[in-house]
Amino acid sequence: MAWTSIIPAFAPAACDPPATGAAAEADWHVALLEDVHAAETFWQGLFETTGRHVYQHPAFHAAWFKTLGRRKRAGPLIIAVHHQGRPFLLLPLLVKRIGPLAIAVFAGEKHANIAGPLCRDDDHALITQALTIVRAHLKRAGVDLLLMQNVIAQADGQSPASSWPRARWIITERFFEATLPAKGLEAFFSAHRSRKARARLRHKRNRLAAAGTLQISRVTKRAQAHEAIHTLLSWKAARLARKGAAAAPGIMAGWAAFYRTLFDQGLLEIYTLSVNGRLLAVLAGAAAHGRFSVFASAFDADAPLARYSPGEVLLAHLFDALPARGVRRLDLGVGSMPYKQAWSTSIHPAGTLLVPITWRGNLAMRALTPLLALKPAAKRILEKHPRLRRPLTFFHTAARRLFSNA
Repeated sequence: MAWTSIIPAFAPAACDPPATGAAAEADWHVALLEDVHAAETFWQGLFETTGRHVYQHPAFHAAWFKTLGRRKRAGPLIIAVHHQGRPFLLLPLLVKRIGPLAIAVFAGEKHANIAGPLCRDDDHALITQALTIVRAHLKRAGVDLLLMQNVIAQADGQSPASSWPRARWIITERFFEATLPAKGLEAFFSAHRSRKARARLRHKRNRLAAAGTLQISRVTKRAQAHEAIHTLLSWKAARLARKGAAAAPGIMAGWAAFYRTLFDQGLLEIYTLSVNGRLLAVLAGAAAHGRFSVFASAFDADAPLARYSPGEVLLAHLFDALPARGVRRLDLGVGSMPYKQAWSTSIHPAGTLLVPITWRGNLAMRALTPLLALKPAAKRILEKHPRLRRPLTFFHTAARRLFSNA
């Protein structure tokens, strides 16, 4: 693949439009980069002025490429777009081959609760023009299909596919978030939850406190944070094992390295709940532009105090701690866990965006569309019949290996 590696500070004349050569495209410059750090200045500046959530942060993607991304037989493709000499759009991708197909996916994959480009402008017509030019550059780079998971419905009600040529958006998930009142948890309960729910939470917290010294804190020391990350992932691995979907040790090690790197870069925040010095719950997330995104949370299911929901008590603490820092939105991510439904104030459709680049990509999109449409029904079946998870996971892994080696 012939990718450029230069982003001009401003480029009113050094433009690189697609082969169509339309006069209207003379204001655009597109750089395709294989090195994440080559876009660092461009990326950071665009994020500081127009970023909306942590999944657009350059440090998030740098950490992902350094850890989890390295395990994939694929290469980074960072798309940086200038319009009239000014930074306009950035899209971090990872290009991998599945059989004869070259597929570009949003970097971070499932670890990014929200996928989408970092863009300076809200003008739909201008964004559509930029993405049309990006699609042409992807074709010239040999990409067949662009696939992005966790793409959320736009605030104006338009489908995310409306900005891309010939794209499809298949709804597969629901995205949960909560608005945080400036006055904290009590104000949130008054506005969004019942007295009964408030009484239940107070009872759980009181029972935890009655068992000993209850401590909820944000971890700031590196060694303690790394230990908390290890504990969190151990609990999550145990939970997956109980559901018949055990994660490979190498994957868990990759997650640990990813979270440790984010913490060392000052992006990841770790919160813990303990009673008498015994760790009962851990929550990891990051704040950016007034939004806190929960990356992962877990609790010690084997502890006698687990029945008092230490994970929920820890989450409730954020509703008091975050508004004091100016955070007004809590991103709970995708999924159907009961706690997300209970604590969210708004739910948005989320799904997979498929953008065909070549005729091969178009065929792949047509084949994937019905499979993705069945995903919500398949998840409901697995929730009712968890014993099916293990054989399905085996066949899914075998199929991925077959296509990857084809």
